[in-house]
Amino acid sequence: MALFYPTYFGPISTYGNMLGAKEVEFEVWDNFERQTYRNRCYILGPNGKQLLSVPLYHNISDRKPKSLEMLIDYKDNWVVNHIRSLDTAYSGSPFYEFYRDDLLEVLNSKPEYLHQLQKRCHDFVFAALEETLIWQETSNFRVETEQDYRFLVRAKGKVDTGYTVEPYVQVFKDRHGFESDLSILDLIFNLGPEAASFLI
Repeated sequence: MALFYPTYFGPISTYGNMLGAKEVEFEVWDNFERQTYRNRCYILGPNGKQLLSVPLYHNISDRKPKSLEMLIDYKDNWVVNHIRSLDTAYSGSPFYEFYRDDLLEVLNSKPEYLHQLQKRCHDFVFAALEETLIWQETSNFRVETEQDYRFLVRAKGKVDTGYTVEPYVQVFKDRHGFESDLSILDLIFNLGPEAASFLI
């Protein structure tokens, strides 16, 4: 069973590796680290590569919080900003309108904890891909495991994902060139039903 960290609409390479694994375990007992794909993703908008980040906080004062303990901060209404950014980036894509209502349902559900939002993101993605993924969460922190893909959660620096994202049609490709390994949303909105076969 392959081990991953759950993400907020993580990169294409992460989902490519998941589909290759077939059975996945999500590590949720780690000490939370910032600046990772746990709570951020990158899309391609009219001005180029754009970061969407979910603001977080925690009530833990005596130790580092676990990922399971991270709360979502709604005071600045980031949900509206994310929806506007996605509308601007993908209203011209072939399949955005087809998936938009289901996506809005995920974002407007406003769960209290990040891990709850991550689950809804993964459910949305695999429904859109029309793929079944057998997954479960860890019951304790895994120091090591044979198929360890947790390094894919790093959003800073170069990471060898072991997966090549071939070029595909993107809305603003003519303006900015092809941007590789964006959020899985970019692939879904541009390729629609063909996204799963592209990943595999």
